[in-house]
Amino acid sequence: MKQDLQKQIRQKTYHEVMFFQLRSLNLPDEFENEIQNTEVKGQDIFTANKELERDRVLFATSVDVANKAVNSTISQAYGEANQTIYAAVAEASTIKDVITAQASAYKTMKQTFTDLGMTFTEENIVSYLQNSLIKDYHNSKVSIAIDL
Repeated sequence: MKQDLQKQIRQKTYHEVMFFQLRSLNLPDEFENEIQNTEVKGQDIFTANKELERDRVLFATSVDVANKAVNSTISQAYGEANQTIYAAVAEASTIKDVITAQASAYKTMKQTFTDLGMTFTEENIVSYLQNSLIKDYHNSKVSIAIDL
């Protein structure tokens, strides 16, 4: 605008415009309304872009949190599974040791009775087990195998 004014003044009046300051500009109302609408739309676009950027960050954060929750759930499941396995192995080991000790004791008891000239057969051991040990399981099905 300044260059155009300088050119027009130089051509028509032979003067030089050194400084130019526009204090006001009177435009038709339609132009001023459209300029105002353009500025408002520009602000709306700026706001929408910032909201989009914020929503992308929120979405990425939500995805990251969900991935961490999945990893946490998987780790917790592995921990609980390993706890169950190790507890079962420990219990099985204890039961095995008890049964092995009992079987050894029955073998020693059978040998002691045999050495004393008494009859103590496998049927006697099963009867003894039924009377002393299995009585606690009268409502359950129990299966026993003893290698003598």
